[in-house]
Amino acid sequence: MTKWSTVRQALWTFLVVCSGSAAAQTQGDTLSSFQLLQDAARAPATARVPVSVAFNRASLDDAVREIARQSGLGISYRPDLPELTRRVSLLATRMPAAEALLRVLDGSGLDLMIAPHGRTLMLRSRPAGAAQPCAIAGTIRGADGLPLASVDVRISGTAGRTITGADGRFCIQRLAAGSYLLEAGLLGYEVARVDRVVVPSDAAHSIAISLTPAAIKLTDVVVTPGHFGIAHEAINQPQTLSREQIETLPQLAEDIYRTVNRLPGVSTNEMSAKFTVRGGDDKSMLVKLDGLELFEPFHLKDFDGSLSILDVAAIGGVDLTTGGFSAENGNRLTGVFDLRTTNRIVPKPRTTIGLSLSNARIMSQGSFANGNGLWLASARRGYLDILLKLIDEEGVDPRYYDLLGKVVYQLSPRHRISINALRAGDTGFLEDDDGVGTISSSYGSTYGWLTWDAELGSRLRVESQISTGALDWNRDAEEHGTGNDFDVKDFREFQYVGVKQDWQANLTDRFALKWGGEMRSASADYDYYARVGRTRIESGQRIQFYDSTAATLSPSGTDMSAYVAQRARPWFPLTIETGLRWDRQSVTGTDQLSPRVNAALSIGARTTIRAAWGRYAQPQLLYQLHVQDNEQQFSRPERAEQMVLGIERSFGHGITARVETYRRNEFDLRPRYRNLRGTIEPVAEVENDRVRFDPERARAEGIELFGQRHGVRSSWSVSYALAHAYDVVEGRKQDRPLDQRHTFYLDYSLAPSPAWRLSWSWQYHSGWPITASTFHADSLTNGDIWFIEGFGQHYADRLPSYHRMDLRVTRNFELKRGRLAMFLDVFNLYDRDNPQSYNYNINFRNGRLDVTRGIEPLLPRLPTIGVTWEF
Repeated sequence: MTKWSTVRQALWTFLVVCSGSAAAQTQGDTLSSFQLLQDAARAPATARVPVSVAFNRASLDDAVREIARQSGLGISYRPDLPELTRRVSLLATRMPAAEALLRVLDGSGLDLMIAPHGRTLMLRSRPAGAAQPCAIAGTIRGADGLPLASVDVRISGTAGRTITGADGRFCIQRLAAGSYLLEAGLLGYEVARVDRVVVPSDAAHSIAISLTPAAIKLTDVVVTPGHFGIAHEAINQPQTLSREQIETLPQLAEDIYRTVNRLPGVSTNEMSAKFTVRGGDDKSMLVKLDGLELFEPFHLKDFDGSLSILDVAAIGGVDLTTGGFSAENGNRLTGVFDLRTTNRIVPKPRTTIGLSLSNARIMSQGSFANGNGLWLASARRGYLDILLKLIDEEGVDPRYYDLLGKVVYQLSPRHRISINALRAGDTGFLEDDDGVGTISSSYGSTYGWLTWDAELGSRLRVESQISTGALDWNRDAEEHGTGNDFDVKDFREFQYVGVKQDWQANLTDRFALKWGGEMRSASADYDYYARVGRTRIESGQRIQFYDSTAATLSPSGTDMSAYVAQRARPWFPLTIETGLRWDRQSVTGTDQLSPRVNAALSIGARTTIRAAWGRYAQPQLLYQLHVQDNEQQFSRPERAEQMVLGIERSFGHGITARVETYRRNEFDLRPRYRNLRGTIEPVAEVENDRVRFDPERARAEGIELFGQRHGVRSSWSVSYALAHAYDVVEGRKQDRPLDQRHTFYLDYSLAPSPAWRLSWSWQYHSGWPITASTFHADSLTNGDIWFIEGFGQHYADRLPSYHRMDLRVTRNFELKRGRLAMFLDVFNLYDRDNPQSYNYNINFRNGRLDVTRGIEPLLPRLPTIGVTWEF
């Protein structure tokens, strides 16, 4: 602080205390006698004189003066407060003066102080680091009277949520006046609910809650290793990532897929939203939404699926399983990504509007029939096409949208029905720089499903579902005269109708049984044609020839599956689940039996050991034929055997840690088609680096360490994975393209106040395997030199290591009507050129071939801004 500013502040304080107003002088007020005013209802009658104002972006200084003039109040403040230039709007008729002042001061960083007699008010800048007072506070203890830490405390229907500290205390700030339902839960305890908590109220600041221990139900025990709970709406469920973290962690495009890719065992190429689990590929992971399997759930398929088709705001919970999933899930080798849309019962409709540099979205939800029903509607529209036009980027026109809707109705206390629909669409146009190559494409995904959930007595439950869906692809690509010469026309469709049923019987407290089955009838249509120009050198002459591929197929078939699994607790700390799954595909006439065993052993209250063994099978789906690579016959199902062992421990104070080791052996593998250069190509099949691999078997193995802490003001997570994933091709081990020997993630989040959250993340992994290019030159009879590219040993080379830092700053505003959140996200904060592949510069000088190799980088630094308004 400079000398002049010190003098000026001392002078201002003197004027406030000694000469602020005649009323202040006669009453003998001192600076220390002023009290903070937070709610107009608690202001003295002298400060509740009605005023009528109409401010439209008036300065805060003018607004305060007008309210003071109409009410006859004396208001003192420093005239040089920078907040006074802030623009405010307010339309009010006969509103209490104190309330009008609080309205215009909301979010300004100024406090409103009131003298004891109520005739004099004072504005002051909020002290740096001063905490907002608690709207609701209290202490939570166990039945033994000891305080409970890490209890999840939530104000139903609002964003108010926190966890208790080591002393069992909690504090929830920034709640508007009203009556609320408070819920508190902790794993192993019954959820406590306190109804009609009134804000403001002195009683609300002394809430004492006692949680009653509850034995975890047999069916609620997590027996599967590699399980991560994400954004659960239930407050007594263990969570790896909370809803608040999902909304505030650094991420591109606010995509649920890109949020979870920081978990151990998950690998991704930042250009795509797709992620792989423990050395598999994206197609080896089962994706479900509200119990329905989703196929190809990505936008921008010409660019390897850069975004998912799901709005993160509509997601009410996710379970990601990277280990040995149990028998009810089938037809995949590696993991399960199980998503659920939000089921919040809100007393009145709530709408969320979001705007960022990638898309605009709106979601609305509400309830009906006295809370027996709820509805949800969500829509997004990407406007990359508009942004590209604004920056004069010609020749690229990507557009996409998605729509999600559901209605849930409680027919009776034991019967519930839900109707869901999901639609996503893309269109794209891409023209190369020379204007001689173009790609036009459109893609669509449509799903509709109806689910009936019924409890037949106190121990038997059944869920029935009927569904239908369709996918369509349409690509038209051509390029001539630039060294490349091709025409591609690709039209495909896939349709299905399915029914499934799942039963669960809790026969005793120590034994439960579940079983079910599914049947899906599907058909596909392929209409594919490609004509690709190639070049070879013969006797010093350049010979051009054409490869043509054509396929017109209409396969159809029926898939059937059934499973049974029993869960037993022979000894209270030990839970064992054994299951058997059967699958059959008519298109290949094959069936598979998949036995599985999972177990969880609790050692004390804080440590759990989990283990899994199982066999898994993955058939080739009707729409997955590689007709572009001249594949016209379906392959037999791939198989895998997986073993996982892990230990998890809670250390208190919100800190948990786990260690897991795994091994997965794969066999009966299908051919793989890859482009050796490692770049994303919209028409990959026409490139000369396209290669078919026929793996004999494969293995993925590793060890993962993960730790995290959920705190009231700060949270962190850290993970390290040592892993190796490879195929055996022609008797040689060949690393998979996204094999990462060493992977390290670090996330840190700080909330200095309820209004601000700063989230920072850093990641590192070993360089990906890559195939080095080789070159030689041929002399033509006309004197020209022709360069020919070849490739070395497949995936025997490695790119340099990858590391990146991201940052996100989120600012929340609690408005009279709803909540506003603004964010600034910076991807790749220090702008590292992370390698995607190598590029080559080729020259022929003095009869010698000169080849230099450089890095083809991934994404540069990308700042993103966005705003979300929930009301």
